[in-house]
Amino acid sequence: MKEIELLKRTVPENGAIAFSGGLDSSLIAFIAIQKGSPTGYVAGLEDSHDIKWAEIAAELIGLPLKKIIVDEDEIIKAYREVKKLLNTDNRVVISFELPLYFVARECEERIIITGQGADELFGGYRRYEEMDRETLEKEMSRDIRELIKEGINRDRKIAERFGKKLITPYLNRDFVSLVVEKSAVERKGPGRKDMLRKMAKEAGLPEELRTKEKKAAQYGSGIMKVLKKKL
Repeated sequence: MKEIELLKRTVPENGAIAFSGGLDSSLIAFIAIQKGSPTGYVAGLEDSHDIKWAEIAAELIGLPLKKIIVDEDEIIKAYREVKKLLNTDNRVVISFELPLYFVARECEERIIITGQGADELFGGYRRYEEMDRETLEKEMSRDIRELIKEGINRDRKIAERFGKKLITPYLNRDFVSLVVEKSAVERKGPGRKDMLRKMAKEAGLPEELRTKEKKAAQYGSGIMKVLKKKL
């Protein structure tokens, strides 16, 4: 597939990978470790799903992993800082950004690599499942445009707060242009992110990581649970 070959060229060989063990970050990490010496970083409560699964996934692909264990007080303090930094009261938006906040704060690397854009490009959101063909095409196109125009700037602000540079291979202009030549239905498939799973299979990513469904970052990390409890 031309898409996986282009993705391989856009993934840096070194840097801190925001790694939860899901398909998106696992494919990025799997490509990176074949080119250089990246390190994965996962943030969350000690007993959270993401911490546990990232350990398993990192071992499967041979990725060095650093765990960032946060407690409830740290999450609330970070929430308030991100709320001010992004100038928003949207709890969902802030909660989604908090794992990246902790990675950017703790990692030594200047470059942070994330899997942002895969859900929008390949139909990863659950809400896409009930849409007809026309609505799906419209919504996925709108979502990727909004992410590129506005959403990714929030991630950049978080990274820049700690003097880091954000790299988003899935949002590389040439990669996006190539992928969207195919219809939304082809990219999403009968399930979700079917095209990305085929790319991952061609790249050699272990089946367990290609097929596992994963919780959104704010839920898998345990962060949203804390926010609902404390705010």
